Amino acid sequence: MIHQDFLNIVYTSGTTGEPKGVMLRASNLEAVIRGIQKALPIHSENRIFTALPFSHTYGLSQLWLMAKAGVTLGFISDITKMASIKKFLTDQEIDAIAGVPYHFAGLDRRADKEKNEKIEWMTVAGEAPSKGTYRKDESRLP
Repeated sequence: MIHQDFLNIVYTSGTTGEPKGVMLRASNLEAVIRGIQKALPIHSENRIFTALPFSHTYGLSQLWLMAKAGVTLGFISDITKMASIKKFLTDQEIDAIAGVPYHFAGLDRRADKEKNEKIEWMTVAGEAPSKGTYRKDESRLP
């Protein structure tokens, strides 16, 4: 029997490497959203870019968070084109980024030497970034 609070099934291989469907309730996403709001300085004027798919738990929670917080959420359909992402960040005046280490490493390879003063914060999902990526982002971003 499915609980009436059931919202979605997210498919993952998690830490085991074995594919499985995880049933999410609305209360699961609400708890994640509350945690994110406590941890990050999110305000309604934010313009946040996500490179996370909405089928991923963090991507889905980003989508719900932005709707709840009234924040502008930007995304592009092909997240492998780093030049397009970089242009999007500038053109759309993005001030926060959510992604996985692959995205940040790719952006670092195309990075300008100067700091991007517009970016206020970023979050990394999936795994920790390499020390090299972390150092580059720390030096380029406020």
